[in-house]
Amino acid sequence: MYENQGQLFPYTGVSRDLNCPQMKCAGRHCLVDFWGARYLQDPEQIETALRNSAAAANAVVLHVHVHRFGGAGGVTGVALLAESHISVHTWPEYDYAAFDVFLCHEADPTAAVEVLKTVFQPRQEQVREIRRGEIFPRQGEVIPRSHASTAKAESPIGPRGPRTNRH
Repeated sequence: MYENQGQLFPYTGVSRDLNCPQMKCAGRHCLVDFWGARYLQDPEQIETALRNSAAAANAVVLHVHVHRFGGAGGVTGVALLAESHISVHTWPEYDYAAFDVFLCHEADPTAAVEVLKTVFQPRQEQVREIRRGEIFPRQGEVIPRSHASTAKAESPIGPRGPRTNRH
């Protein structure tokens, strides 16, 4: 028997597929690329931007960590949220920053992205949104209850069985 889909992924929306009018997903993930942005080496500005973008999205900040690499290096930062995370990696030598804004529940990743655009003022940007963990009730698979209750973070279980995270 499968886990109740409403409990597994309770976030519903309207599908673009007219044959499946209801969908459920784990969250919305915005992949944000900025070129020619400000503050690529400024950890204080980046931390403030992470906090302000989380607030704009109605997300709860649990912890923020920002690290500046030495010399002409960039900054890596993450805001750990009750609703997932917002992260950034900057490459000043390429005049580039990559943000991930992954939020669930009622938090709005597009509101967070707008704050990031305002703060960093990129000359060029690309924003892509992905609905993570979409489940189509008539077609999709979900994690069987027996697997969901025994899954460990080190060994995630998906619809096709165990998998490993390899980069």
